[in-house]
Amino acid sequence: MHPKYRGLRLGRRLYDARKELCRSLNFTAGFIAGGRIPGYSKYADNFTPVRYIEEVKNRKFFLILCCHFNCLMVFMFVNMTGYLPADEDSLGYATYWNG
Repeated sequence: MHPKYRGLRLGRRLYDARKELCRSLNFTAGFIAGGRIPGYSKYADNFTPVRYIEEVKNRKFFLILCCHFNCLMVFMFVNMTGYLPADEDSLGYATYWNG
């Protein structure tokens, strides 16, 4: 996200709107969200993707993934099959979350 828009809780507002939509439509299971793992390539030699996400959760790194944790989403798993193979920053990995 562009630094000018950080701190406005835009991600939280979007996730809250999605949750409210699920409630209003009586989708009791919620929703699944997925996305890349920005910055992982810098730490891939030291961390597996899952360990990297744990480090983000523990606030060792601050990334867009923090928004998922802050919105009380539940980390489910990492896609190991090449979500976006051309994404060098995430090395093709992606996360899946339950909201």
